[in-house]
Formats: sequence, C-alpha cells, structure tokens
Amino acid sequence: MRIRYLKAADNDYANAQYEAGMAFENGRGTTVDLDAAERWYRKAADQGHPAAQNNLGRLFYGGKGRPQDAVLGVQWYRKAAEQGLAVAQVNLGRAYAIGKGVPLDEKQSTEWYRRAAEQGDVTGQNQLGVAYSKGFGVPEDAVQAAHWYRLAADPTRGTRWPRRTSGSCTWMDGESTRTSTPPCAG
Repeated sequence: MRIRYLKAADNDYANAQYEAGMAFENGRGTTVDLDAAERWYRKAADQGHPAAQNNLGRLFYGGKGRPQDAVLGVQWYRKAAEQGLAVAQVNLGRAYAIGKGVPLDEKQSTEWYRRAAEQGDVTGQNQLGVAYSKGFGVPEDAVQAAHWYRLAADPTRGTRWPRRTSGSCTWMDGESTRTSTPPCAG
C-alpha cells in the first residue's frame, strides 16, 4: 500500500481510513489482513463514514475473519442506513426479512428495501418487487411489483450489478467503484 495513503489514514481522514480498510480486506496493495481492515473501518465508522459502517457491519454480520455477531453487524448497518447509504438499507432490509440480528419483521424489511429502491438501488428495487408480488410486508399488488421489477431491470442506468469491461468486472454502488477479475464475485 502506498505510504502516503496510510499517512492520511493515520491523520484521521475518514475516507483514507475507509480505503485502507478496503485495501486490507481485499488484499489490494497489501496482504489480506482482516484485523487491520476492521481497525481501519472502525476508525472511519466512528467518524460517521457510512460505507465504513456498512463494511464493518458486513464483517460482523457474516463473521468474516471473526466470530459472527449478527446483532453488532445490524447495529453498524443501521448507522449507515440511517445516513441514507442504499447498500446498508438493503442489508438491513435483508436482516429483517430473515430475522437475523433483529426480530423477523416484514414491514421493517420492506420499508428499508423501499428506501434503497427510491434511491435507485437495483437490489432494493428488485426486493420491493418481490415484496409486492408476494405480499411480504405490503399488500400484494401485481402492478406495483411490475413497476419495481421494471425499474430494477432497466439497463439504461448505473446499477450495483457488475459490468464486464476488458476481462474484468466493475462494480458501481454510488459510493465507490471497484474492479475484480472474473468471476464477478461481489
């Protein structure tokens, strides 16, 4: 990793701390070190950086490199979701949908999916379509389901889905762009 970047992170720049966390989590410019990733994410998250809060939540929720703690993961997801980060809103909606880290609550799940969907998040739109098609937390409504499915399937706008370019996959989520080699693992 570039020393200059770490200097910025050491000087309490939240974006640099978040990027350091990403580098350590994904082994970009350094070896994978999930403990270091957690430390950097936490420093940025404690300053209110929503993407760092979401990623810290993901580490705990899924137990990536540490004991799984879905309750703590959801707490971090919520902090990011309440700041309007669509991917965190989807993550929180999913937690409510399956009752992991929070009690199962169809209405809360659908509300968080709606918040993400209204920001143009493809996963949120798709999940809201599913909710309307099955009556999950909302009255069953085929017209609303079709509306949200259509928005999610619209190829004319940016999405969180991977786009293949020159043998790599570029992910765009509104907060950052990252590139990986196939297969396009999120």
